[in-house]
Amino acid sequence: MILLGLSSNALGQNKQKPVNSKHSKIQLSNVKATITTKQIIQMGKQSFANRQKTSDDGKLEFVLDFEGLGNEDAILEFYNGGASSQGFTGPDYGMSFNENALTLIDEDDGGTGSFGNEPSPSTILFFLNGDPILNVPAGFDTGFSFFYTSTKYDGSVSVYDGPDGTGNLLNSVSFSATGYGTGDPNGDYSNWAEVSVPFSGTAHSIVFSGVADQIGFDDITFGSVNAGIIDNDEDGIADSEDNCPFNANPGQEDTDGDGVGDVCDNCPNVDNAGQEDDDDDGIGDICDDSLYYLLSCDEELNKTYCYINNDNKEWTYTNGGVAPLNITFNSGNIEDEWDYLTIYDGSDISGVLLLDTYDANEEGDLFDLTGLSLTAQSGTLFITFVSNESVDCATDPDLFEWNYTISCGGVADVELTPTSHDYGTVALNTTVGQTFTLTNNE
Repeated sequence: MILLGLSSNALGQNKQKPVNSKHSKIQLSNVKATITTKQIIQMGKQSFANRQKTSDDGKLEFVLDFEGLGNEDAILEFYNGGASSQGFTGPDYGMSFNENALTLIDEDDGGTGSFGNEPSPSTILFFLNGDPILNVPAGFDTGFSFFYTSTKYDGSVSVYDGPDGTGNLLNSVSFSATGYGTGDPNGDYSNWAEVSVPFSGTAHSIVFSGVADQIGFDDITFGSVNAGIIDNDEDGIADSEDNCPFNANPGQEDTDGDGVGDVCDNCPNVDNAGQEDDDDDGIGDICDDSLYYLLSCDEELNKTYCYINNDNKEWTYTNGGVAPLNITFNSGNIEDEWDYLTIYDGSDISGVLLLDTYDANEEGDLFDLTGLSLTAQSGTLFITFVSNESVDCATDPDLFEWNYTISCGGVADVELTPTSHDYGTVALNTTVGQTFTLTNNE
């Protein structure tokens, strides 16, 4: 028996194209994607942990929502422990797509897709040439479900017990156009319907069919008859909509409004949607006053920091004493006299003082960190920074974000050249082989 379940955007509704609509295809050929690689990766990180669970009978339930893939990106081995055509990697579900299967990102989120109201923003499956085929070498049984949108043309899916759409046909489901809809705020392909496809036997491939560039698919769900609906914490809110999918919070409280619920937010009172926690201590970097990093000497660590008003931070970088540890500032500055930075060779302020910028210049001048390199012979750098409430990196055009590199080994002689102002005397405790020269540009 074929089960065809429809969403609230029932098939047959809104089939008349709006008078002012100009787009007949799901991909906007006259639009340039603006979404960044970092944004795509972040979307993937937020998705991967939220779209799978193990059922009571031990079966894995998961959703292919295509987040973490690029715009017009061939999926390929993304869900098979490998990479997409644009180099993005995802969870290993033992599934791969042929080269026809592409992903498209909503125009409203920086992609080139003319769609809206997608079941899980902001990426969907579509194709331009030939049918997309999903291959599952290990096989799967029972059935699967998904959402689709198609303004004018019918589509279908077919399930086979062989790879690449070969072997015995286990089931085939056809579905009708969903019509034009109102986007979020843009996108003609905005009516979505749900399809459930049961079958008997063991399937090894699925073929998705329709008119190229005029149909989209999302939330292909395995292990659940309801497309995209997985609720790990059983609080009545699907993981795709839950701001804390692994901690029950039916009220969805979110004090700082960053999209992460209070019960799982590592900094619940400060907006930090990315939940960055570099030292993995459970406290978000933005509200962690003491950050600790244990480093390997196999590679360099590059960090950035943009300080705030009334800042009071400590950083500890250590390689466990296996080699000297360097810090090199590639860019950045601070307001002298009012904001000051100290760096020690050791695990706390009892270590050898390497740098103290306090009272280096006249009050209110800027101290340029660019080019400053220091070495902790102990293999541990302890850094402190304190600022007042007058200026901060985020809002003051004269203050620039710090960018610095931590690496193992000694450093050569370094010339420190400030960009302007009389820098006076900076306290530097040098180690053997290090020379620092202050040059006044004025």
